[in-house]
Formats: sequence, structure tokens, C-alpha cells
Amino acid sequence: MAAKRLSDRIGIIFLGNVGTLAISLLFRVLLVRLTTRPELGSYNQVWLVYGMISPILLYGVATSVAYFIPQLSEEERKGFVAQTFLYLLVGSLVFAAGIYLSAPILSTYFHNAELLPLLGIFMWYPILALPISFLSGLFIVLDMSKRAALANILYYVSTPVAVIFTLFLGEDLTKALVANNITQILVLCGGTAYLWWMYRRTKLVWRKDLVRAQFTYSTPIGLSNILSTISRQLGGTVVSLFYPVSQFAVYSVGAFEIPLVRVLSSSMNSVLLPRFVGLYKEARVEEMVRIWHKSIVKLALLIMPIFVYLFLIAPQFVLLLYTEKYVGSVTLFRIYLCLYPIRVAQYSMLLYVTGDTKTILRGSGLYLILNLVLTLVLVQVFGLAGPALADVLATMAMAVFFLRRVGVLLDLGWRALFPWGTLSRVLGVSMAVGAVTYPLVLLPLPNLLTMIVLGIVYLPGYLLIAFKLGFLERSDIELTRDWVLLKMLVR
Repeated sequence: MAAKRLSDRIGIIFLGNVGTLAISLLFRVLLVRLTTRPELGSYNQVWLVYGMISPILLYGVATSVAYFIPQLSEEERKGFVAQTFLYLLVGSLVFAAGIYLSAPILSTYFHNAELLPLLGIFMWYPILALPISFLSGLFIVLDMSKRAALANILYYVSTPVAVIFTLFLGEDLTKALVANNITQILVLCGGTAYLWWMYRRTKLVWRKDLVRAQFTYSTPIGLSNILSTISRQLGGTVVSLFYPVSQFAVYSVGAFEIPLVRVLSSSMNSVLLPRFVGLYKEARVEEMVRIWHKSIVKLALLIMPIFVYLFLIAPQFVLLLYTEKYVGSVTLFRIYLCLYPIRVAQYSMLLYVTGDTKTILRGSGLYLILNLVLTLVLVQVFGLAGPALADVLATMAMAVFFLRRVGVLLDLGWRALFPWGTLSRVLGVSMAVGAVTYPLVLLPLPNLLTMIVLGIVYLPGYLLIAFKLGFLERSDIELTRDWVLLKMLVR
């Protein structure tokens, strides 16, 4: 029953993330049709700036909530939630000031005069959005999966709705960002009011020691995530410095991972992290590693075929979503697809659990330095494709670094540390089925029809072979059926 309940929680979070993903994809499709390439480049540069800094607040604090809340009493939780809200609010004020002060410099270095007024409006967004960014994570830890899914949808969908609605009315990006700020005021008020209502009858107990403990735990995570984010955004930054904004638009379209992969991983990991913390505190390391391996294999069964399928139909997929203007993005998209096999695991998860957050910071520093060196070298050789190749290689190196440290902490050898054999076989089956069905891609069919035909043949072929070889079990099929029928919502 516990495993089934765990799968239901993961399913609900996954459903909420899929809703967010669907709207995000629709937003990207509409945005490229409602803006010119320079306008799209400017909009993406605004979020490039945001993406460089926000992880130090978003990820570090969110993970600290998952780590500390299970260890606190109800009264202490109220104090910790209030402390987290204030921590994010103060951080967002510093963040906004940084955007304001750096806007002229960024506009100059990005060779984009239109960026300056956009950042002047956007600087208010962190103050309005960040203080309640931990709500979904809080609900997950408190076993309120449905509320977590709903909070996640409302939080991440508000911006696409505000921007697209404004652009659809014929207004420019400036007005769209103003509309986004107004929308975030409503979201902030609603989220703050709900937190007050949730703890209105609970006595406030504030432990001063938790201020330092949260800061000590979350700061290395936040710094490591900001380093990782800078590294991931490094390609876009270099392209912005060396190429015109229209070329940056081509790069930003191609340098895009289908969020479904991250949705699958984050949905599972967000539920497993609090459980792993409990198992590790109880010294049940073998059980924790066994569950981790099982979760990795389950993700691989979904991610590996997605990787192969998208690699085969990359030209049709990109042109269907983004039109012929972005045909140059196909190669970049395929390079970034090579990250998918790496995404079967969050390699730093067990470091979060053990509290070894300093290693996470060191690994992210390695990722940034290696990515920077490779980007500067490869951009000279391969042009726009250089930064994409550099990111893939640096990500692989960081994953190996984290795995080695986890092996030392848990006293596990390289072979026992990771389900290498099973993952290799799953990837092999996915690629073999892809090789057999590839001729379908060459048929002279419209893009959408080519994608449908390949999917109709590829997916059943993969499922049949995976089931015959024992990768897929009957329980996996039953679980998938329950998720499709949304049974977890009524249990």
C-alpha cells in the first residue's frame, strides 16, 4: 500500500507538471508567431538574466524545505515557513536591485538597446514571484500532492497567460511585461493569504537556530545551482556577445530540452527526497539505494525511447513548432537531445540527503569552468553548435564527479553505485527500434503526419520488445493505465 500511495503522489505531481509543460510549449509556439526574431531574442534575453540569478533562491530554499520540514513540529513548521517567506522576500529585493543596476551594462554587452527598458519593467517580477515560490515544495512534503500540483500550475502558468494575452491584443513586449507584473501581484496576494489561512490556528514557534541551519544548508545548494544555471546559460551568453540578436533567437529555439524529461525526473525526485532523508536518518542505506536504482530504471524506460524518437524526427518537430525561419535550430536541438540519457538520474540527490552540500557546490564549479573553456574553444570551431556540444560534455563530467563522491559516502563500488547494465540494455533496445523504423522519417509526408506515423510504429515496437526482455513489468503497465485514467485523483 505504501508503494502504491507513493506512486499516486508521484502521479499527481507529474500530472500537474504536465499541465504546466503543455501550457509552456503552447506559449513558445504562440510567442514565435506573435513576435519578430529580434523581439523573441530580446524576450529570451530578459529571462536569461533572470535564470542566472534566481536559482540561488529558488532551488536552495526549496530543497531546504524538503530537508527541514519533516524534522519539525507543527508549531516549528509555521515559524520555518514564515522564515522562508522572509528569506525569499529579502533575497528578491537584492535581486531586483541587481537587475536595475546592471541593466545598462547588459544592454550594451548584449548589443541590444531594446533590452534596457524591458529590464526596467521586469525588475519588479522577482519581488512579486519569488516569496511564494516554495509553496509547491511545501505541499509535497506535507503530503498534499493535489494542492502542490495546483500551486505549481498557477505559479508557472500566470506569466505565459499574461504575456500571450497582451501580445494577442496587439500590444508590444513592454506592455506584456507590465501585464505580467500585475498578474504576479494577484498570485502573490493569493499565495500569501493561503499560507496565513493554513497556519491561522497554529501557534508560532520560531527557533533562532533554524535561521543559521537553513542558511548553512541552502546556501551551497543555491550557489551550486546558480553556477550550474550560469553554465547552462553560458552558450546563450556567448552567442549574445558574438552574434546578432537574430542569431541568438535561432540558438535559443534549438538550445531547448523538451520539458517532459525534466518533468518526469522532478516529479519523482520531489517525492522521493523527503523519504530518502528519513531512510538515511534511520540508517537504512541499502533500502534507499535500492529505491533510487529502481526509480532510475523506471525513468530510463520512458526517457530513452523519447530521446531516440525525438532525435529521428528533430527536423519535422522543430519546423512544425517554429516554422521554416528556424531551420538552423535543428542541429542544436539534436545536440541538446544528447543530454536526455544523462537525465535518468539526479546525481546530486543523495548528496542532498547526506547533507554534503559543499560537494554539490564544488561539482557545479567544475561544470562551469569546464563548460566555459569548452564553449570558448568549440564556438570558434563549430559556430553556434559549439556551446551546445560544450554543455553536453560538461554535464557528463559533473555527473561522474557526483557519482564518485556518492560512492565514497555510501561505501559503494562503481558497479554497485548505478544500474549500468540495465540502462545500457534499455538504450540499446530504444536505438535498435529507432534504426528499424527510421525509413519512415524519409517518406514524403507533412511534418505532423511523419511524427504520427513514426510514433504509431516506434512506440508499440519498443514496448513489445521491452516487455519481452523483462524491462517492463505488468505492474508498470497497470500503473501507466491508472495514470492515464487519472485514478490517483480519486483515491
